[in-house]
Amino acid sequence: MECTTTRLGEAQVLKVRGTIDANTINEARAYVQPLLDNGLTVIDLSQVDFIDSSGLGMLVAFAKKPFNRGLFRIAAPQPPVEKIIRLARLDRILDLYSGVNEAVLEPAPRRITVIEPDEATRSIIEAMLESYEYNVRAVGQIAEAGQTQPHLIIAGELPPSELSAWRETVGNPPILHLGPEEEIQSLRQLGLDATVEEAGLAKPFDPYDLLGQVRLLLHDKVGHGAALLCCLGDREVAETVQFVLERHGYRPLFAATYGAFVKKLEEGIVFQAFLISHKPVGGNFDALLGEIRSNQDYAKTPVIAVGPLTQQEVIAYVKMGAQDVLAVPIVPESLLGKLAHHIKRY
Repeated sequence: MECTTTRLGEAQVLKVRGTIDANTINEARAYVQPLLDNGLTVIDLSQVDFIDSSGLGMLVAFAKKPFNRGLFRIAAPQPPVEKIIRLARLDRILDLYSGVNEAVLEPAPRRITVIEPDEATRSIIEAMLESYEYNVRAVGQIAEAGQTQPHLIIAGELPPSELSAWRETVGNPPILHLGPEEEIQSLRQLGLDATVEEAGLAKPFDPYDLLGQVRLLLHDKVGHGAALLCCLGDREVAETVQFVLERHGYRPLFAATYGAFVKKLEEGIVFQAFLISHKPVGGNFDALLGEIRSNQDYAKTPVIAVGPLTQQEVIAYVKMGAQDVLAVPIVPESLLGKLAHHIKRY
């Protein structure tokens, strides 16, 4: 068996020639593991003429590790090898692609390592991020974090020097610090590390803010071109919303007044969500919400009320039928987190 490695975009491609069997799996495993530790790995089987049960077992073992989900891909198996895989029904476990290019081009899940001593907090973070298709390794201490390189670290209250030393061993990815308000404020006053992107989130935190921070740090283009119709009134608020949404792959359209908003609704564009000022120019929130719901296509489309709302006003707007509220001044992570949550549900 011979193996060669090349890099295509973000992927490492391991081209294998010969046979993968009991005599060669240890060698194959030694090639694969370091590649997977660093991200998306594609195994090119176009030159493999035979694979036995031990070879299949090795592939399945790599594929089934939670932190490898979507990051271990099999490309271009020869017909006899593909037949063996399908007869064993392992195509339900292995991610098979007809060619290397197809395997490389499909977007890969992001890895996030969560190091949080508090088990309850750790479980909440893990469950939420996994529901948004992130690969999550959640542990209680640095010694359990391993050496697999994540795209992001979420760290609770940990010894700074120990955390810094470990982070260097996994490539200095961005980091989101969690801790008491005073600790996060102290970190902000010290400034960000010049070599990595860092952010802080005070406990207890809003899960939407956590999700938004994750997406900001990962620079995720999460909108996938989804059209959002916004009637925000305030120019500065509208400019902030436009900047954040366009940067993250959404397609926001704006209507300055109640009447302009109603006209936009009639243009035939399919909107995935609406952001409406609590006091839209030329009308009121309740009436504008009625215009939206009177259109059968938007009977369940998320509506988010935007404004400097008191707790009583928040309750009132939710009772009117808003799915959520967004406070001003706009906090980008909160905006992104709320949209991700509601559009996914929708």
